[in-house]
Amino acid sequence: MTELFSYLLDKDIPKFQAGFTDDAIHKYAGGPGLPYTGPFKGQDSFVRAQEIYLSVFNATRRSVDLAVSPSTGKVIAQIDAGIIGIETGVEFDEDCFLYITLNDDLLVTRIIENCNSLAEFVALQSKPCAKMIEECAKQHDKKGEKVE
Repeated sequence: MTELFSYLLDKDIPKFQAGFTDDAIHKYAGGPGLPYTGPFKGQDSFVRAQEIYLSVFNATRRSVDLAVSPSTGKVIAQIDAGIIGIETGVEFDEDCFLYITLNDDLLVTRIIENCNSLAEFVALQSKPCAKMIEECAKQHDKKGEKVE
């Protein structure tokens, strides 16, 4: 799995895609209506989703951590990144979790991506609108206080 992700980080897309089944599925668990949520199907499903994501955001990867369960064929990847909306310049920290299922040949059959879709939505808005949404979210986070 580490080798597979190293192909992606090195931008060796043919080798990366070779680690997926022909009918692999990539879905985004949140944020319906965001352009990169899919579902996408095929050996290039993850790459297509990332191409769309990177057309609206600049991303700086800080770390990738993997947890592998050999008995179940499941992998959890945690990706920590700094993100900036290309059109808006709105910045946020992104912690994404990828829930990856492998078959008996250790090929990826499914990736469910779970990221901060609210922060992504805010970063796609204009700066004044993003600021207003962010302030509203902060107010709702205050425990024990009524929000008008």
